[in-house]
Amino acid sequence: MDNAIQQLTSADALSTKTFILVGAGAAQSDSYTENLRLPLAQALRDKLLVAHYGNIEIDECIQKFEKEFEIEKPSSDQVWQMLIKSVTNLRNHAERLYLEFSSEKPIPPSYHMLARWFFTPNISIGGIATTNFDLQFSKAFENVATSLNKRKTIDYNIADLAQDFHYFDTCDKPIKSVIQMLHGSLVRPWSIVAGSKENIHDMLHYLHGILKPLEDNPFEIIRQIVYYFDKKSKGHVDQIFFPYQYLQKSLEKSDTIIIIGYSFNDKELVRSIDKGCGKGKIYVIDPNPDEKRIHNIKSLANAHIIKGKAEDFLRKYIRHLHSEESLIQLPSRERRILRDGPQNIPGYDPGENMPKSDGKSGIESEFIDPIYGKFFFSKEISNDILKLIDTGEVQRLRQIKQLSFVNLKYHGATHDRFSHSLGVAYLADILINYWKGNNIDKLYKEIAHADHLSFLTAALIHDIGHGPLGHTMDLVRYKLKDAKGHEADTTKIFEQIFAEDSFADLDKALSNLKIARDDVISILGRSEKKQSRHSLHSIINNSGCDIDRLDFVLRDAASTLLIRGSSDRTDSIIKRHFENLITNYNRILQGVRFFRKNGESVLAYDKTVENYMESFAYLYLKLYDDVYYCWQNISARSMIAEAVVEMVNSGKLKFSDIKPLTDVELIATLEEFEHPKVSELAYLVKYRHLYRLVYEIKISDDEARKMELISDAEIIEKYQEHYSEIKKDGLLVARLPSKKVEVNFVSTTELSNNEEGGLLTDRIQSSNMGCISARIMIFRPPAPWHR
Repeated sequence: MDNAIQQLTSADALSTKTFILVGAGAAQSDSYTENLRLPLAQALRDKLLVAHYGNIEIDECIQKFEKEFEIEKPSSDQVWQMLIKSVTNLRNHAERLYLEFSSEKPIPPSYHMLARWFFTPNISIGGIATTNFDLQFSKAFENVATSLNKRKTIDYNIADLAQDFHYFDTCDKPIKSVIQMLHGSLVRPWSIVAGSKENIHDMLHYLHGILKPLEDNPFEIIRQIVYYFDKKSKGHVDQIFFPYQYLQKSLEKSDTIIIIGYSFNDKELVRSIDKGCGKGKIYVIDPNPDEKRIHNIKSLANAHIIKGKAEDFLRKYIRHLHSEESLIQLPSRERRILRDGPQNIPGYDPGENMPKSDGKSGIESEFIDPIYGKFFFSKEISNDILKLIDTGEVQRLRQIKQLSFVNLKYHGATHDRFSHSLGVAYLADILINYWKGNNIDKLYKEIAHADHLSFLTAALIHDIGHGPLGHTMDLVRYKLKDAKGHEADTTKIFEQIFAEDSFADLDKALSNLKIARDDVISILGRSEKKQSRHSLHSIINNSGCDIDRLDFVLRDAASTLLIRGSSDRTDSIIKRHFENLITNYNRILQGVRFFRKNGESVLAYDKTVENYMESFAYLYLKLYDDVYYCWQNISARSMIAEAVVEMVNSGKLKFSDIKPLTDVELIATLEEFEHPKVSELAYLVKYRHLYRLVYEIKISDDEARKMELISDAEIIEKYQEHYSEIKKDGLLVARLPSKKVEVNFVSTTELSNNEEGGLLTDRIQSSNMGCISARIMIFRPPAPWHR
C-alpha cells in the first residue's frame, strides 16, 4: 500500500488527471454499530429475509427462502427479485431499503476524505464517481466545502438523477467539476430502489426502450421490469446504462484510475471501465477479493491490486497530499488557559473569588471538603496558597473528572481533580506542620517558609498536566506510541509557564510569591537528573503510600466502595478498613520517616502505623479491582481514546492541541468533528451505549510485557476461541497493568541518624502488602440502537 501511495503522490502522478470510483465497501467503518453502517449487499439480503419471514435466525430465513423459491445460496439480487412479487411486499421492502440508506445515518469517513482530496489544490482531478446508493456522498462534499470556505471558489456538481448525467454530458463544464453517482444498471434494475431516492419514477422513466412508465405507480414499474428481464433476457441486455456511457467518456480523459471498495460483480460496469481507461494505470483497493472478483479485476488492463482497508488507504493517501499547513487549530478561547491564563476576564484579580476572613475567627480561608470536613491552611502561607489556587491552571482542574467514566457504574463518583489536588495540598500542610512542631530529625528541623510553600505548591499542582478525562489520555498515548505520561506534560507546562514571553497565570503568581521554579520541579521529581530530586519528592510520588495516593484512596472509596451499604461480608470489611483509614490518616502522616540509600532519600514508615497501612493497601487494591478497572469505565475510556486517535490520525488536530482541553470541551470537539467514526463514539459514550465486555483474562507481569510487543489484532486472534460467536470487526482491546503496594517499615527506636541526616538502612523491612494482576479486556460494539 505504501509503495502505491508514494507513486500516486509523486510529482509525475500529480501532474496527470486522476479519476476515483467509489464502491459501497469504501463506506464501511469498523467502529460503527451495525445499524449505523451503510449496509453491503449481504447485509441487505439478510435484513430483507428477516423482514419477510419474521424475526428469526438468518440461517432459518435462508432455508425457508431456498425451499420456497428453489434457489441455493441466494444473492441479494435474487432475494430482492423473488420477494417483490406483490405490490404490498415491494412497497414494504422498498421503504425498508430507503431507511437503510437514510440521510440520518452518519457520513462515512471515506466520503469526507474523498471530498478533501477533491478540494486539494495543485492536483489534477479527472473526476469522481460512486456506485453507492446513499445520499451522504453529496452531504460530505457540502460539509468540506463549507469548512474550507471553498463552496464559491470551486465549481462542482453532484449528479443525483439520471437527467443530471445527460446534462453533464452535453454541457461545456470541465470534467473536474463533475461528481457522478451511478444508480445500478439495466442488468439489475431493482438495485435502483436501494438508492433511497424518493424520485424512483424519474429514474426509471429515463430507462428508454424497456417499458412505458406507469405514471401513478412506480412500484409496479419495478415489478414489470424485473419480470421482463426474468422472462425475456435472463438478466442480460446489450443496451448500456447511460451513466456508464458517461463514465467511460470521463475515464478516457484520465491517466490514473483508483477504484475503492467496489465489488466487480457488474460486468457491464467493468467493461465500461476497461474501455474508458485505455492505457491509464488502474489501482484497485480491495482487501479480500474472492476468486470471481479477482477474475473480473484481471480482465482490466494495467490493474494493480492493493491489499488493505479502504479507509486506511484513503487516510494515508490524503495525508500525503496535505501539508502541515492544512492542520486546523482549535479556537484560542478553547486552548489558551494553560498558556495565557484568564487575564481576558474583565476585572480579574488573583484570589478575588476565594473565601475571606469572617472577621471573628481570624481564619484567612476555609474549605468545606467531603473527606476532611472544614479545613484551612496554615496562617503564614494562607494568602499565598490562595493566590495559587485561584490561578487558571489550577481552576481548570475543576473541569477534569477524577474518575473518568467510573460514574457510569457508580453514579455518585463525579468529583474532580481540583478537589483531589486541594486535598493533597492540605495533607502536605499537615505533614510540614507536624515535622516543624516535633523536630523529628536534622532533615526537617529547619524548614523555612519558602520550603513550606514550595512543597504545598508542588502538592497543589502535581496534576495540572492531566489532559481531559484524566488517564484516558494515557490510552491515547499508548496507541500513538507516545511513551510520555501526564507527568511529562506537567514538565512541558512548566516550560511554557516559565518561558520569558509567557503570560501564564501560574507564572505570574509564582513570580509574585518569589517561589523558585527549580524548587517546585525538584519536589515534583520532574528534573531530568535523578540526583537532583528533592528529598520531599517521594512524599508525593512513590510505590507505597504517599499523600497523592492517600487522598485519592479516601476520596474515591467514599464515593464508590463505601456507598454500597449491603450486609455482604466484603462490604463490611470495606467499611471497617475505610473507618480505620479516615480516622487515622493523621497517624499515617506522623509515621513518615526517611532513610538514605545510594545517596537518595527514600520514604519509610514507622512500624507503629502498619495496621493503618493494611487498611490503605486493602482499599487501594480494591479500588483498582472493583472501581478503576470496572468494565464500564474501561469501555468508555477505550472508546474515547479510539475517537481521539482517529481525530489525530485524520491530520486535522494535533495531540498537543487536545491535551489542554477540559472534559466538556473534548466531548464537544469529538461530537462536532467531521469524521463520523469520531462523533459516533462520542455520542455512544455520552448516552452510555457502551461497547460490551466479551472477554477478560488476568495475566502475569511477564505475560503483560509480552503483550506490549504485539498488536491489538494479534491479541484478538490469540483469544478468539473465547468469543467465536462475536463478529471481530470493530473490537477494542484494553491492556491494564498490575498494581501493588510496597511499603518500607522501620522501627525508629532501633535506628540512629547517620551523617547525611537520614536514618540508617539497618533493619529496614520492605513489605509487599498486596497486588492485583494485569489483565486484558476485549470489547465489542453495542447492539443496534436509535438516537
